[in-house]
Amino acid sequence: MNKYDVVIVGGSCAGAAAGYVLANAGKKVLILDKAIFPRKKLCGGMITEKTITILKKVYDNIPLDIVINSKFSTFGIYHAEKGKICKYTSPSNKLYFVDRAIFDEYFLKRAESIGCTVYMGQKVTVIKENSIITESGEEISADYILGADGSHSIVHKSGFAEKEKRNSAIAFEVDVTYEDLKCFNDNDGIFPKIYFGFINDGYGWVFPKKEFATVGLGGLIHSNKNIRNLFMVFLKNIVKQNLDYLSLKISGFPIPFHNLIEKPALKSKLLLGDAAGLIDPITGEGIYFAILSGKLAAEAILANGDSASNYNNLIKINIRKYLNQAYFVKYFLFHPKFNRYAMFKMKNNAKYCKYYFDLLSGDIDFIQYARRILKDRKKYKSE
Repeated sequence: MNKYDVVIVGGSCAGAAAGYVLANAGKKVLILDKAIFPRKKLCGGMITEKTITILKKVYDNIPLDIVINSKFSTFGIYHAEKGKICKYTSPSNKLYFVDRAIFDEYFLKRAESIGCTVYMGQKVTVIKENSIITESGEEISADYILGADGSHSIVHKSGFAEKEKRNSAIAFEVDVTYEDLKCFNDNDGIFPKIYFGFINDGYGWVFPKKEFATVGLGGLIHSNKNIRNLFMVFLKNIVKQNLDYLSLKISGFPIPFHNLIEKPALKSKLLLGDAAGLIDPITGEGIYFAILSGKLAAEAILANGDSASNYNNLIKINIRKYLNQAYFVKYFLFHPKFNRYAMFKMKNNAKYCKYYFDLLSGDIDFIQYARRILKDRKKYKSE
């Protein structure tokens, strides 16, 4: 039986970050993934300034021109009935967009280059206390097993708390060429757009890339009868034609709000990213929390003492505090009456976009966002 210090199930951005930090510290690390990279990853692909910051803390010398597909300093908020709400251009912060196939493969290779052993096309079928068994029947032992295997995590199923099914969410998305889009035909320029009012407990998005835009819609399953049909309605407002053709290209994927547990470490098993439900319940942002949780898991293992307790405490301090704020705000933001009122207040007032940009970029948290909105009585003219 092969023996490693750490086995990481899942080679995406969370697993790669953990593997890189651990291997760089001299640990013997194995990363397994059932896919063969590069592979298509369903995801809007938006990352923020705080994601760029955490990437630079984990890795040395990141060639942003390779891992970043597009970037914008402008974004806008729209509503199904009220149309354009507001638009803002930040003088300092940007929103970045990535192709997850390129992004994930690059950082997995970085982990491999620092000393991680990487097995691709290897599905893990059994998780034991201190070993895993692959589909081929190979058993591999380790002091620690890290679950970076997404929303349907087999590591999560190996002894962690049951999932809260009420928070199950799903998103649909499709890549649309610019010639088939009508949402940018208003001479307002090309920039990321977020749309409210097309779905309950969720939102739609148009994220521009170099050659196309990723159009998506996501929300809680229990709040919406048929999210795919709602997505088709949303698409009719975004694209010019070819709806029948685009419908064949639509893909759906789960958003693992339901995976969120208070303590994502149990003895020698640690859950990272989507496997631990570390997703912003308002924006759906997960890449930042995946990379940060990978870094924190590695630091917990490398520190002296109880690694599980160390990791649970690090998650509580660095991630859960923020997510708890987000879940509280989400209750009000997505309430139909409050949302309509919020859209009315935000109409043509770019201060809401400005501070939301600061929130996305990590400059402020949700409590600071609310305080600044209430304190700042000025009306910022929307562009």
